[in-house]
Amino acid sequence: MDLPHFDLKPTAVQKVTDPFVDLGHLVIVDRDNIEGDVSQKMLSRARDNAQYLFNKIWELNRKHVEEAVMAELPTSCFILPREKKVRMPESERMELSTIYLAS
Repeated sequence: MDLPHFDLKPTAVQKVTDPFVDLGHLVIVDRDNIEGDVSQKMLSRARDNAQYLFNKIWELNRKHVEEAVMAELPTSCFILPREKKVRMPESERMELSTIYLAS
């Protein structure tokens, strides 16, 4: 049985500008400019950024759990926006509804 041949890419990633990485949320924000063929550059950048993020994850403290290796993620430093507002406590909603109904 013949196995398919894959060209292995290097694991070291060279970036012009270091991307912002939040390992707590596993987020990477790449600020490099895109020049030339956009579709090919996006594929290359997606691969490089994924490799960069994996390299950062493997620099963290690791521990073995059963048959797996687990990285201990730090607390996040990037605040993710909420889709919806935080709900009011039940008592405030009841007060507002009684005021609205009374008027």
